[in-house]
Amino acid sequence: MKNWLTKKGALLIALGGSGLFFFFVFSQELGLCAEKMLSCTKKFDSVAEIFQVFIPSLFLTLLLYKLRDEIFNAWLMFAKWWIPPTIILVLLAPSTGHSLVPIDKGRVSLFMNALFLLISLLLIAIKSWQLRKKG
Repeated sequence: MKNWLTKKGALLIALGGSGLFFFFVFSQELGLCAEKMLSCTKKFDSVAEIFQVFIPSLFLTLLLYKLRDEIFNAWLMFAKWWIPPTIILVLLAPSTGHSLVPIDKGRVSLFMNALFLLISLLLIAIKSWQLRKKG
């Protein structure tokens, strides 16, 4: 079955999501929040954490852009199932963690994105090795 999402499409989505991440992170510098208005900045930072998953996605799509389609498609199948739950977990995480084990949006986002990057690189390496071994 042909994949509906091409390398170029994945790159555009990753660029758009990364752009939104930086837009929300730099909300104060862009004039969306007044200086010293911490509640506004915190809200935009909280939204930015949702889009943080697109930063490793951008790196990975750039890495995969020149590699074989089989490698890209294997990674894409993984990414399509990883990114939505990551976004949902970040949305559901509390803004601040006040428990013994502090769990907040930032930590959930960082953990899920680090795991996504690690698993993706492992998957890319394994698929590349399998294709090289195959012929």
